[in-house]
Amino acid sequence: MKKALLAGIVMLLLLSSMAAARQTVVTKANEMKIDLLRYDPSPVQPGDTTDVWFEIINLKDVTINDFDVTFVEDYPFKLVSDKSIHFSRLDAGSKIQFRFTVEVNSNANEASHNVFIQYYSRTAGLITSEPFVVTVKRLGSIVSTSVGVMQSEGEIERIAPGAMADVAVAIENTQESVMKNVRVAMDLSAAAMPFAPVGMSTEQKIKQINAGSSASLTFKLVALPDAAAGVYKIPLTIEYYDDAGDLHTISDIVGVVVGAEPRISVALDSTELTKSAKTGNLVLKIINHGTEDVKFAKIKINAGTGFSLLSASEVYIGNVDSDDYETADFRVAASSDSFTIPAEIVFMDSSNKEYTELQDVEITLYTPKELGVNGGNTWMYIALLVLIIGAYIGYRKYKSRKQK
Repeated sequence: MKKALLAGIVMLLLLSSMAAARQTVVTKANEMKIDLLRYDPSPVQPGDTTDVWFEIINLKDVTINDFDVTFVEDYPFKLVSDKSIHFSRLDAGSKIQFRFTVEVNSNANEASHNVFIQYYSRTAGLITSEPFVVTVKRLGSIVSTSVGVMQSEGEIERIAPGAMADVAVAIENTQESVMKNVRVAMDLSAAAMPFAPVGMSTEQKIKQINAGSSASLTFKLVALPDAAAGVYKIPLTIEYYDDAGDLHTISDIVGVVVGAEPRISVALDSTELTKSAKTGNLVLKIINHGTEDVKFAKIKINAGTGFSLLSASEVYIGNVDSDDYETADFRVAASSDSFTIPAEIVFMDSSNKEYTELQDVEITLYTPKELGVNGGNTWMYIALLVLIIGAYIGYRKYKSRKQK
């Protein structure tokens, strides 16, 4: 008996809550009763699109023919569906359901906003209903993400190709009700997405996040070895149930940067300078040891001792590919047999982050002999070769005259 009584009370409460959700307006001519049945999702959030369902009941004892029902468009609602719906007839005592699809302005305030319905019939003319109420509320998840490479101290901004990383997702419940059975899923299915989960799935669950509280979870990912440097947007879906048992879905994006810190060095490529010829060209080599290309590179020789520049101090390089190098030529007059070139390199990585590096290039001048080039012996060999060729030509001429 007690169980039956308890069940009856529960049913009564459910029915009363359903009745409270329904809003009813009777037209002034007592011709029709219009009910706002529901709007889905409810409550609706700024920027959302929602279906608003109505029901019309013919209160007359005669058929109503050829009438139109119109949604009165007003801020913050904008119609996505047709503005008016035409009905050819509605029999006495009959009812019919219909819906309008509206978009809520993204800047709409959290409030209860009025909605009006107009209808036109031959007997009653144009009639505007009393207001219905649609609640607009920002439902509360603020999603923040952070990325940190495993076995590193603290967070960094990027994941190197081939490296594993922890991608942390923090969810803050800013609404007044509990978020239940929260499901958080990453979508790595796109062909251009260079990540794979490590030892886990791409979906995780949180049992409950109380109002005003937050929770976090971690996805372990690896960047594929051939991943191109750049910013990747990983789609994130968050689903949860509120206190009323309604399902809510939030779509977000996790931004993850792939790329390693650039590794650039400067070295001497070649030079015309010697101890005896202290004016000439000096070629510097800009080497990219990193896994990603750099761009907009330029090199500048700053002032130093033991040399003076006879050309422009700065040379634009442009792109320097990974595992490659580019060169820059400068004309220099040396006043010492050894000196240091203070080089300044400015460049950008794939994320347009600018770097400036200062590197010293040690220059030492040598004599040709120290370089293994003996100028005197070279001329002797050339003279000897000329003599041999001349002797051979003379011998050929002498032999031909003797035969004649």
